[in-house]
Amino acid sequence: MAPPEDKKIYRIRCAKTANQVLELNDGQIWNRISLAKRDTAKASQKWKVYKTSNNEYYMDNEDEDTAYISPPADHSDGQLFASNLKPEKNEILRWRLAEDSDGSFKVENVAFRNRVVDVANDPATPGPGDKAIIYKSKDAHFENQRWNFDLVD
Repeated sequence: MAPPEDKKIYRIRCAKTANQVLELNDGQIWNRISLAKRDTAKASQKWKVYKTSNNEYYMDNEDEDTAYISPPADHSDGQLFASNLKPEKNEILRWRLAEDSDGSFKVENVAFRNRVVDVANDPATPGPGDKAIIYKSKDAHFENQRWNFDLVD
């Protein structure tokens, strides 16, 4: 699978599941991001992906104008939330994508090296309400740290 295209809209799905995607809770700025069952009608599960000139990405939620995926600013391994800071000036909002052999991606934060998007508490089967967090990168095939970008038609 190729990396996401610039300015296209995707659902970001945990590679370990067929239907659990990142969702902005209540579709509001500064709210937390969790997993939810894929629902084609929910804008809070749709993310417009932007690619920068240096192959970094940032993701903006479609339910709220300027609601970018962000880790905690204190460098902790905490839950992701939506920020309205400007990604062009804040590398904390920018991400690198490392493709795995199955076409999924590790999503690594630019500001916090070796920290990636993960599912909290390593559930055997990620499900609705599980927290999307930033956490130390594990081996390349750790499924709770790999994500598929499913293009929205």
